[in-house]
Amino acid sequence: CLLTLAKKLIFSPSTIILPVKRNLWFALFLFFGFLLSFDATAQNIYIAPGGNDRNPGTAEQPLATLTAARDRIILLRKQDPSASQAWQVIVRKGEYMMPETLTLSVEDSGTETSPLVFKGEEGAVFYGGFFLNKFEKVSDSLWKTDVPEVRRYGWRFEQLYVNGVRVTRAQTPNRGFYTPVSVKETVVVKGEGRAPELAVQQIKIPVEAANWIKDISEEDLKDAVITFYHHWDNTKKPVQFYNAADTSLYFSGEGMKPWNPVTTRSLFAIENLQSALDAPGEWFLERSGTLYYRPQPGETIEITTAMAPLLDKFVTISGDAKTGKKVSNIRFENITFRVAGYRMPPSGVEPAQSAAPVAAAIEMDFASRVSFVNCEI
Repeated sequence: CLLTLAKKLIFSPSTIILPVKRNLWFALFLFFGFLLSFDATAQNIYIAPGGNDRNPGTAEQPLATLTAARDRIILLRKQDPSASQAWQVIVRKGEYMMPETLTLSVEDSGTETSPLVFKGEEGAVFYGGFFLNKFEKVSDSLWKTDVPEVRRYGWRFEQLYVNGVRVTRAQTPNRGFYTPVSVKETVVVKGEGRAPELAVQQIKIPVEAANWIKDISEEDLKDAVITFYHHWDNTKKPVQFYNAADTSLYFSGEGMKPWNPVTTRSLFAIENLQSALDAPGEWFLERSGTLYYRPQPGETIEITTAMAPLLDKFVTISGDAKTGKKVSNIRFENITFRVAGYRMPPSGVEPAQSAAPVAAAIEMDFASRVSFVNCEI
């Protein structure tokens, strides 16, 4: 190939009959000619903000989504299985709302000489969420908007992005942490492991923390989340019961790890409390679908936008470990991914040290020669 020839021209002793300088320039000419020939011979599929997934994917009639581009390439490959040209998905400049995660498998693989490339023009941005309705003013220090999907379908989200920046779900304290007054655990099922399989924890909290939850309903309290920070670990739990008589919170799940339990020296904060919606940059979502937000200095309601995450992953690339086939030779260039979400499991998150069970926004499993060039998350 041209690249191999270029290497020979630079390093082979048989080429010394040419001046070194001329040799080098000729080799570079061949190398860049190879790169240009790749773009020229690749089959292009186009997507654009105004595209439609029923279109053929040409420059004049582009598609709208990455998934549709993937499906179009699969179809064209099946129609001409002997073809070996490279495939490029050209992403026109603009903003795209991703309706689903892009999933790539073994059949989407390219080859070393004919890779599959997703190539964005400058300013190509994919969002894993959607814009909320415009805010309206409750007061100078409090705005609100309606999210009807919460009311209609019971949909919830745990992150919010305002003007492209993630803001804080209402929490207490606003700065720093509380510490437990006392910690007691009752083992229900010991099991055979070092930590109990099932236990109930009673955490007595200080009065200054209890004041934030003493007047809220039991239903709203179930939406509250407490995060404990104990040495190198953290434990995240929904509040199951609160005993006002002794300011104790109750949780259940796996027993605490004997080598690193929650103690009176641990730190904690409580979030998703409407009563704690008291600082600029905080937000709270009611079950009715009303979302409240405390604007930050300099924000104006006319030009402020809010976005809620819909997807937890932008891209998943998965090979087949059973057959030994990997996904390979795929490249992403000049693409920005923004706004992915995370939903805490109903039972909370147990401590896991470095083996965190939280998924990544882009995941690859049993893949090789997959690259992200000049991309951003």
